[in-house]
Amino acid sequence: MNKQLHRDLVRSGRWRWVGLAIAPVLALSGVALIPPPVAQAQALSPEVRFPFLADPLEDVPRDPLLPTPPVLRPLSPLEQYTLEQDLDQLATEAEVLAQSGETDAALELWIRE
Repeated sequence: MNKQLHRDLVRSGRWRWVGLAIAPVLALSGVALIPPPVAQAQALSPEVRFPFLADPLEDVPRDPLLPTPPVLRPLSPLEQYTLEQDLDQLATEAEVLAQSGETDAALELWIRE
């Protein structure tokens, strides 16, 4: 803008009207005077995310005796006791299957145990 025009606008007070005329043009043209808010991704732990993203055709199912979700700490005494009881039950079932002649099913239970 040349200096003479600038001086005339400032002296006459018409510069305010020029600003009011430019504001809608900038708003409609997509020029952002205020930056849009930044979207932040939500960080989900693997224990929560796994059931939603698991592929049932490719994933190996978790053993129901193991805690769900997996814990990253030693088992509590109550959890150890429950696990021992469940493993003893598996061993008993495997013994019954082996005695009845179903060695393949018994072997699967022993391997699982």
